[in-house]
Amino acid sequence: MNIRNVVTRLPELRFEEPLNWIIEEGQQWGVIGPNGAGKTLIADVMQRKFALKEGEVAFGYEENVSNIVKSIAFKDIYSLADCRNSYYQQRWHSTETDEVPTIEDILKEDAGSEDYHKVLSLFGIEELLPKKLIFLSSGELRKFLIVRTLLKHPRVLILDNPFISFEGCSGGDVAANNEVEMCAGGFTAF
Repeated sequence: MNIRNVVTRLPELRFEEPLNWIIEEGQQWGVIGPNGAGKTLIADVMQRKFALKEGEVAFGYEENVSNIVKSIAFKDIYSLADCRNSYYQQRWHSTETDEVPTIEDILKEDAGSEDYHKVLSLFGIEELLPKKLIFLSSGELRKFLIVRTLLKHPRVLILDNPFISFEGCSGGDVAANNEVEMCAGGFTAF
């Protein structure tokens, strides 16, 4: 990926200087910084979510950008899980859970892939397969979203605050990324 002299069209969403960054095949990057530093803006630029005033984002692939770059921002967790009609605390309304899919239902198209069981095991979510999505804790839901995304084999994976409520991991602990790095062969973890 080559980001050259990028300036977003919106003045309120700009970096202090034009953004330049080259990510070579097989490289893994981690971007850290305080709130408001531009981490999410970089992710959005990579995904071409904003019109550019100047510069370009170029990929060495002909695929659609949505197949190359995957982002998990954990802002609206149920829409990320393709359950747009679900809402927080829905689990307490038993009559409204009938149409909510299980984790196994959501992952079934990837069940035949060679790394399916490896990725599920790395994140310890095998026991979650029969569970309905809305009954997952925040940490379980984050693990599920990371697993689902890894099974799609993106070339670039952007995790925006993935370890908030992530059981067993500390937000300040760089080792929290080990599970993702173990699955990251061939793509850039950001």
